[in-house]
Amino acid sequence: MSQPPLERCPFCDYSLEGLPTEHRCPECGRPFDRRWRVFGGRRYWPLMSGWEKLRFVFDMTIWLGLALFFCVLPLFCFRFAGVAFGVVGAVYVMQIAFGRANEFIAVGPQGITVGNRRLKIARRFPWSDLHRVEVCKLDQLAVHAGDREIHCSIGPKSQIRRCVEYINSYDQPCQHE
Repeated sequence: MSQPPLERCPFCDYSLEGLPTEHRCPECGRPFDRRWRVFGGRRYWPLMSGWEKLRFVFDMTIWLGLALFFCVLPLFCFRFAGVAFGVVGAVYVMQIAFGRANEFIAVGPQGITVGNRRLKIARRFPWSDLHRVEVCKLDQLAVHAGDREIHCSIGPKSQIRRCVEYINSYDQPCQHE
């Protein structure tokens, strides 16, 4: 599958311009392959589909409506609950608008790499070890490789679905049981 080469290190976001196809990042020292297609590790909001964005706006409208409702009630405890609702809602909005998925999946010629930017870890799985990749119930991606099963959250459900479809349509797809 032809695509533009990887432009930024999926671990530290360093520019990879001018570096060979397979190399180590000069910033963090992690190996990378510029043929990788990376899913996750980016801001949530741009990755969300139109329906996910609409649902988010609807949920936040309900949330803020409840906060305002509690704030106008006469008892202090209700006002405190309203402020608490507002603060929690604001934190949630900031996480969605400015948050970044720490986990990512890099798909390339040798297989897939499951990484975590915050923990600075990566696990590589050659195509021969992969049995199945699927979307699981918790809006996570499940990788079944050998006797291991790894779950990761690379972003919104639409991003996870695109990743699973890409892996299963790759030139060397994993073997389905």
